[in-house]
Amino acid sequence: MEKEALGETEFNLTGREAELQQNFRLDLDDEDAIHFLQGLINESISAFFPQVVETIHQWAQSRQHITRLSRL
Repeated sequence: MEKEALGETEFNLTGREAELQQNFRLDLDDEDAIHFLQGLINESISAFFPQVVETIHQWAQSRQHITRLSRL
């Protein structure tokens, strides 16, 4: 049973290595890898920034609503 578990672990590690190679593009040279990762960072920032702005906007609106209610 221990050998079976070990075999499964080895198989999963191999799958994880393939996933890492695919995700991090280990096939690229240094210059291409820099451009690839910079593109991923830019995509992440452009996807994250609108969420931050929306959260701040919602917070500001709720704050204004509370301020208006307290004046009544």
